[in-house]
Amino acid sequence: MENFTLFAQLTSFLLVLIAGVLLKRSVRMMDDAQEVLSRTETHVHETMDALKTKANVTPKVKLDTVTDAVDLSAMSIEKIHKTISDTSFDLIRSVKPAQKPTEAIHKAHDITAKGVYRSIRKVNRLVGDLSKSLQNEKPKPTPNPSDKDPDATSSD
Repeated sequence: MENFTLFAQLTSFLLVLIAGVLLKRSVRMMDDAQEVLSRTETHVHETMDALKTKANVTPKVKLDTVTDAVDLSAMSIEKIHKTISDTSFDLIRSVKPAQKPTEAIHKAHDITAKGVYRSIRKVNRLVGDLSKSLQNEKPKPTPNPSDKDPDATSSD
């Protein structure tokens, strides 16, 4: 019975130690995610300020700035998502029987998430390109009343 008590105490100690290490790592990863979020927020504010203060900025430049902001935001959110999911999968993976299935699920999750964020950025660029091409289309010329056909009869 004494051996079992010692084993239980050692196991408890090891579990507390592992939990502490994982908690410390999670805090560090959350700090990293907070830093990425802060940089994203700064970029968005700078972009908005640039759009507000530059009254004579062409629509094309505004469109490029917005497209870039969406692109950078998607990349930043993807990094935050990956940090959070890595932390979650690491915690689950720490349970021995769950290691192998967790690795496969984690890999599938990462591939899916990466594809989703890649699609968001691609659609953003396509919409930006389409908007630019629509802005570059010249309007159809409206006929000038003084350019009437000389052979046409006038009711004047």
